[in-house]
Amino acid sequence: MSAKHDIIRIAILGPPGNGKTALVVKTVSGRFIWNYDPTLEFIYKHAMVDSESGGESKTHEMEILDTAGYTSSVDMDSVQREGYIKWADAFVLLYSITNLNSFEEIQSLRAVIVESKKLGASIAIVGNKADLTHLRQVKYEAGKEYADEHGCLSYEISSRTDCQGSVAQPFIDLCREVKAKRLREGVRLRRRSSASRLLRKLIQKKLTM
Repeated sequence: MSAKHDIIRIAILGPPGNGKTALVVKTVSGRFIWNYDPTLEFIYKHAMVDSESGGESKTHEMEILDTAGYTSSVDMDSVQREGYIKWADAFVLLYSITNLNSFEEIQSLRAVIVESKKLGASIAIVGNKADLTHLRQVKYEAGKEYADEHGCLSYEISSRTDCQGSVAQPFIDLCREVKAKRLREGVRLRRRSSASRLLRKLIQKKLTM
């Protein structure tokens, strides 16, 4: 497998103002930033150590696309949306637990992704601003039930107060899932290739009889 194929591309999508950039920066650097350009699209390259329980540590090489303020499904044009979806191997759909509309918005985004990724997509539904429970509009159970119903991963985090390990978990789990899918797909393709070679040999043998 090539080094390029080992890289996991993750796009963070969600309505503006819910902490996409803050989440990425916290994940890759451990810092929380208060001031940043909310409309600046950027790709972060990051290597993350995954200390699996009972096994050796692995390193996930990833590229994380911060789509900043562009990814409301209402505002985003179809070409831009398809570009994001085609580029990514996995998706973090970020909403704020203090904003019910943002939760409804990421549901629309998930539907668009699933429609485009016919073979299935690795998606994490992530509720941000978990430190603001007194302002909560989206119940924890609602986020988890929605994710479970649609085969997605589910998390609640706080980019401001969580330790780096907590905010990094969605990325680690998505990398694990994508790599597992690639492994299964590789086995399937090898089996198909082997079967094709066998069929060609049988046909050639029959033609020479």
